[in-house]
Amino acid sequence: MTCKNHTATIAGASQRKPAGRLRQLPRITAGAMLLVLAAAGAAQASPAAYRGCDYPYVCLYQGETETGRYKDVTADWQVLRDSRGATYLVNTRRDDTVLMHFTNGRVVCVPPLANPASPFMYGTIDKIQIRSTSRC
Repeated sequence: MTCKNHTATIAGASQRKPAGRLRQLPRITAGAMLLVLAAAGAAQASPAAYRGCDYPYVCLYQGETETGRYKDVTADWQVLRDSRGATYLVNTRRDDTVLMHFTNGRVVCVPPLANPASPFMYGTIDKIQIRSTSRC
């Protein structure tokens, strides 16, 4: 809603007959500056951070306890040791997907910025693979 108000103000200012160039610029500049500040604030308050897991990590949890943190894109599976059977997986990566492999052979894809994915509903997670693709 804030963006709509600022856009309307900017559009309204440009539709009026300008009394002078200097008078019109401060309104447009102030409106544009507010939009930039709002965008910067939104970028800092990224929904990606979850339970202490921040970009560029993929974190696994057993209950409330973090059991693993991964960040490398790999061509092969990364075998989970302490994180085997994790109850939550958080993907903070903006452009990468994560494949979860389960002991029953099932594979599930987690899209970028997924917070949290609950692997326990598919079986026991035993491997992950971070892929440099944004689509599952």
